[in-house]
Amino acid sequence: MSQNLNLFSLRKNTSIIDDAFTIFKQNYRLILKKIFIYLLPAYLINSIFTVYLVKSYVKFLLNISENPEALDRNSQNFMEGHNIPFTILSALMVILIYAAINIIFDTLLLRYLALYTRKDFKQISSEDITQEFRSNIKHIAIRTIQFTLVVMVIYLAYYSFIFIVMINLAFVAVFYAINILYYAFALALPIFTMMYGCVVAFERLSFYQSLKRTFQLLKKEWLSCVGLLYLAAFISYIFMMYLVLPAGIITAIGVALNISETVTPITATLIYCIASVVSILSYAAMILPKFAFGIKYHQLREKKEAVSLSKAVDGLTNA
Repeated sequence: MSQNLNLFSLRKNTSIIDDAFTIFKQNYRLILKKIFIYLLPAYLINSIFTVYLVKSYVKFLLNISENPEALDRNSQNFMEGHNIPFTILSALMVILIYAAINIIFDTLLLRYLALYTRKDFKQISSEDITQEFRSNIKHIAIRTIQFTLVVMVIYLAYYSFIFIVMINLAFVAVFYAINILYYAFALALPIFTMMYGCVVAFERLSFYQSLKRTFQLLKKEWLSCVGLLYLAAFISYIFMMYLVLPAGIITAIGVALNISETVTPITATLIYCIASVVSILSYAAMILPKFAFGIKYHQLREKKEAVSLSKAVDGLTNA
């Protein structure tokens, strides 16, 4: 298609998936180029810690299998030989870097859609995307961190309650009610998170207003969004299985050669870096759900606020 799609048009979920593919195909070279440029540094750093974790885990299993009495006989020396502090640091760094990667990824794709709604896709340049990214990354990062902290507090409260129930059985009746709420929350969280990300990317609202706006858009639309999420996720999963496989094979080869000391540490590091570059391809599979929910956001705005009609009226008034 040589023209921009109208994101405010009302569509079925299957049409949203088709249009998400269309938007990507219209400018796929530029989109993939920006994803690669912005994610590569984070992936290279992340590969160092990820491979160390994998190597430490494999080494730990090999040592246990070869000498199972070593851990019971002298656990302190055994653990010191595995550098537990750096292993914990590596795990924390992997979590933080993946969080940063997701924020960068969301900002790039959703702000591209924002550009798409007001500019011909043929005229969107690399500089336009860079400007959108720099102007919005701080806002999106802050709102994402705030949301993540709230979700963590909810999970912490739930597991704290479980611990209390285990100590005092008088709360067992309440436990079942809390469990129902917990599972409802867990099922709704992926849909809410996707729509919240769109609200944060397209509208500069406070944290509370962003949450309120997300609930407003999802009101009476939960089932439709559930269908869209699982349809997009299923298609993305199929693509991701093939895209992740090469990186997994390269990483496994690097870990095996490193543990057996067949290659030098520098050579092993180069292998891990190659695996990191290849693993960025897996994020191409995640473009579909982001674009799909970006389109869904605009559709819900049209359905609830008649945005197109308002623009038409404004155009007539200004004329």
